[in-house]
Amino acid sequence: MRAGLLREKVSFYCEVRVQNSAGELVKTSQLLLSTLCYRMKKQGGLLLNASEEFITSTVIIQIRKRAEIKEGMLFRYQDKDYRIMNLDDQIGDQTTIISGKKMNK
Repeated sequence: MRAGLLREKVSFYCEVRVQNSAGELVKTSQLLLSTLCYRMKKQGGLLLNASEEFITSTVIIQIRKRAEIKEGMLFRYQDKDYRIMNLDDQIGDQTTIISGKKMNK
């Protein structure tokens, strides 16, 4: 990864179960890590043609390699929530490429 590419903020969350005052277990998101990322350009051969919904609901970002980040976690990028679908560790430059799918609220 070239120096200076990590410019955009991203926050990673882990889902934890917390017992509320009524005694039931409720899933909540807890902030795990805030860091900088680089949004990667989409490759034309990997996308479906004429499918704007598919294009707008996925994002591919690159961050420095962190052991805490796992598949299935949540992350917030540009005030939108995404779920990590795929992690691709790049051994040569110690980065991780993350594919995320937008979550509906």
